[in-house]
Amino acid sequence: MTSEPPPTILIVEDNPITRKLLRITLESEGYRVVEAGDGGAALAVAREKMPALVVQDLVLPDIDGVDLAVELRALPNGGAALPIVALSGLTGTVGEAQIARGGFSAMLVNPLSRAASSNRSLPCSPPSSLLPRRGFGPSSPSATIVAC
Repeated sequence: MTSEPPPTILIVEDNPITRKLLRITLESEGYRVVEAGDGGAALAVAREKMPALVVQDLVLPDIDGVDLAVELRALPNGGAALPIVALSGLTGTVGEAQIARGGFSAMLVNPLSRAASSNRSLPCSPPSSLLPRRGFGPSSPSATIVAC
């Protein structure tokens, strides 16, 4: 009996420490992780083989995170249905506007941001799962994830 390979998650983050922390966390949950340090590398990875999920920073060195999400969704090999999670410390109306503009599936909020540490309600509800297999969601109090 051949087992199904684990879902692949593409992490798009220019900070190598954040990328490493995400990779370690996701791999410990059984996911296959591919990393990209900028938008160009992320698009190259997704063109070659579409991941099951993208977790991406909103501030990248070569492309705006919202523009990257739009370009990923426009790829002909399944981008329109691709779940994309925005990773950002941007909160408030600026962050919410970027998330809405990019059509993100969810937002992973930095725990040190004001939205995560205040009593203010976020405009989204928690997702039950973004990946059909294994489910995807926060497993630690280090971040807040909300579906948009």
